[in-house]
Amino acid sequence: FESGEELIGVNIFLDSSAIGTTSNSYGFYSLTLSKESYVLNFSFLGYSDCKIKVSLTNDTLINIKLKRSQLILNEVTISDKKIKAIESNYKTISIDKIKQLPSVFGEHDIIKAIQIESGVKNIGEGSSGLYIRGGNRDQNYVLIDEAPVYNISHLYGFVSVFNPDIVKDVKFYNTVFPSNFGGRISSVIDTKMKEGNRNKTSIYGGFSILSARLTATCPLIKEKSSVLIALRKSAFDLFIKPSETINIVPSFYDLNFKMNYKINDNNHLYLSTYHGTDFIKTFETFNNKWNNTTLTFRWNHIINKKAFLNTTILYSKYDNTFTLNNSSENVKPYIWETGVEDINAKLDYSWYINPKNTIKLGVNSIMHNYKPGQSNMLDNNNSKMLALESGAYVSNEIELFSNFYAEYGVRFSMFQNIGYAEWYSYDDSYNPVKLNIENGGIWNTYKQIEPRVIININKEKTNSYRLAYTRASQFVQVISNNSYSYTALETWMPSSKNIKPLISDNFLLGYFWDIEKAMFSTTAYYRIINNQIDYIDHAVLTDNPYNEGEIRSGKANAYGIEFNLSKKIGKTKGSVSYAYSRVMYTINGVTAKDTYRAPYDIPHDIKVQIVHEFSEKFKISTFWTFSSGRPATFPIGYHTGYPLTGLASMGWKPQIPIYDERNSGQFPNYHRLDLALIFDPPVKKNIKHSFTFSVYNLYAKRNPMGYEFNDRIDNKVAVFHFFRIIPNFSYSFKFN
Repeated sequence: FESGEELIGVNIFLDSSAIGTTSNSYGFYSLTLSKESYVLNFSFLGYSDCKIKVSLTNDTLINIKLKRSQLILNEVTISDKKIKAIESNYKTISIDKIKQLPSVFGEHDIIKAIQIESGVKNIGEGSSGLYIRGGNRDQNYVLIDEAPVYNISHLYGFVSVFNPDIVKDVKFYNTVFPSNFGGRISSVIDTKMKEGNRNKTSIYGGFSILSARLTATCPLIKEKSSVLIALRKSAFDLFIKPSETINIVPSFYDLNFKMNYKINDNNHLYLSTYHGTDFIKTFETFNNKWNNTTLTFRWNHIINKKAFLNTTILYSKYDNTFTLNNSSENVKPYIWETGVEDINAKLDYSWYINPKNTIKLGVNSIMHNYKPGQSNMLDNNNSKMLALESGAYVSNEIELFSNFYAEYGVRFSMFQNIGYAEWYSYDDSYNPVKLNIENGGIWNTYKQIEPRVIININKEKTNSYRLAYTRASQFVQVISNNSYSYTALETWMPSSKNIKPLISDNFLLGYFWDIEKAMFSTTAYYRIINNQIDYIDHAVLTDNPYNEGEIRSGKANAYGIEFNLSKKIGKTKGSVSYAYSRVMYTINGVTAKDTYRAPYDIPHDIKVQIVHEFSEKFKISTFWTFSSGRPATFPIGYHTGYPLTGLASMGWKPQIPIYDERNSGQFPNYHRLDLALIFDPPVKKNIKHSFTFSVYNLYAKRNPMGYEFNDRIDNKVAVFHFFRIIPNFSYSFKFN
């Protein structure tokens, strides 16, 4: 690698046989061969292939440096599927593909790229939420260098926290994931930051309508150590301030930092951190500020030629402050705060017995500190809660016989509420009957065994089948009155005496047809999610010490089938996908019918992407999507309520809505077309430029974002839309 960074997922295979492997997340690989001569092949997308001859007489360490190809390469295809049988259980999200997608405000975004994957539902503009195969948006484990990020949104969802310039690798596990991952039930988005250039100084960055970004990396000790630092900052708040005519001005920034030091061939140290802040300010009324911070310290140790150990210390913090100002100088502002803070220690061990058999095992322990929502106006706030989450796993990746591969394992998860806490007991009608005070120690425990089995069967060279059953558990959920996207008043609520953990049983069957030019796949799934929560009508979830009494729990059933067809080579490439899916809640006490549509039950979903290369310099990209309208609960009438404080003198009596059955209404069908023109001029004087001109929602479809039922103006309905059509421009550069 010209920068000195390790490459993830390099294919290593023999000329003379089908034996092969891939490099892991840290560039390590292991092959067990007899004592003779071989020709080893190394291939990786975007790099020139490398062949070397080796004569083995004993254990041998072989490190290879691949050079970037000067040509625009098509995807590397290996005729024998043995190398990729197990690894194909995840999808690698290509950074180059992300940069080809038309984007909102010109921002290339990892989460928006994942939203176009089959099986991932998007509820409309202005959301970074991921609704994956019947799962809610809080059921996805989003990681930066293995540290979790609790709020992945900037600007309430228009862009995510990932700066594309510093992302090295993105693995997307859709519903089915291996035993080393725990804590979420629907997906894992495993993002690795670049390590920095260990050979030379590089500066790269760019700007769009929305933000400007700059990244610098250089060696500290050539070929042994490097540092990377990156800053991204919103642009419009530098020129616009809140006023009577422009009421809301949002701003954000991201800071990424990473160092690494190669002690020797067997030991490597990494230190990385991320910090991001959003600040939404209005002219007079309110402010909303939220922060994400992560810290990762990792030691990679090669024990011997077959064994690899990863030791990691992780820190993650999320906090959110909402401030509501009062025009009167004698009244103090209302301040509401929520957050989560984690400290995590983990060990992961891999034993490469031979190219056909790998055993992995590990342990981890997380100390959680939850602040479920506290305001300065209440003496009786929701209690802070401490919890200890522990896990242990073992798994085996094995070729049982020719063309039959299995990854099976088991994970043990345990969640314990500990320390001082206050919580309420409720009767059968959910009325609080007793305040319980815990003075320390372990006062509640949940344990879960999570078996996971994934089987891949390759038939001939082009056909393969996948069967999987996995169980996963989750011990924290988002509590919010808004089911569709991030809001200022939402909080992460841990499992407790009153809220049981989510438990998901996942069944999957897939078929894959893969040739050099094209690929077709179809996947069917069925999920049973126990202890799914929902809320009663008019639920008060903030500033309410009894908010657990507003929550009901039951079961979610999700099923669906997905079809994907893609063309992989040639000047015109593209993909088309269709997914049919349903997700239904069965929860008592929410609506008249115990079984009803989930708020993200979107049965039909079509996505089409086409990229045409006119030359190495110029290409055009289009994306079209169609989906069924999402469910909604609309009022069917109003009744007069009590006047709110401060409004009684105006003679206004508020009208309280009477709702129809839960999610019995529906938004209109959603569709839009995006277009991007990408120009990459030749590299001159070690500077690479890239220009992107794009249009979001080309035919100006008015897709509703939401409705407001105004009881003060003849009960009229107001419809809110995103901008009808958005032209965008972005520029990127890289200087070596």
